[in-house]
Amino acid sequence: MKTRALPNQPNKSTFSDFILFTDDDGNALDLSTVDEITVRIRDPLSNTTRLEATLTGATIVETGTDGEVQFTFTADQMGGLCPQNYEFGVTVTIDDVTTQTHLCPLPIVEGL
Repeated sequence: MKTRALPNQPNKSTFSDFILFTDDDGNALDLSTVDEITVRIRDPLSNTTRLEATLTGATIVETGTDGEVQFTFTADQMGGLCPQNYEFGVTVTIDDVTTQTHLCPLPIVEGL
């Protein structure tokens, strides 16, 4: 599981990034067997999911590069986040087995 801290994200602009899924040897995963990928931004104080993107909901898209997806949260969505530290989590579900692949701190700062 990846746990690196993410860079500050302003709450007045779009937050979009790429995630590359690899196996233990660093090889890109074949995403054709994936049932779901979920990206969540959660308030750690209330344990409430504030934003969510999913593969099946078309808010996460495969980029065409093996093992890589892109998620996007719009500026309007980000505007609902107060400046504070959140938790950024990613899960992948294959054959009804869900695995947490990322759990990282995500600092949200006041945008202009």
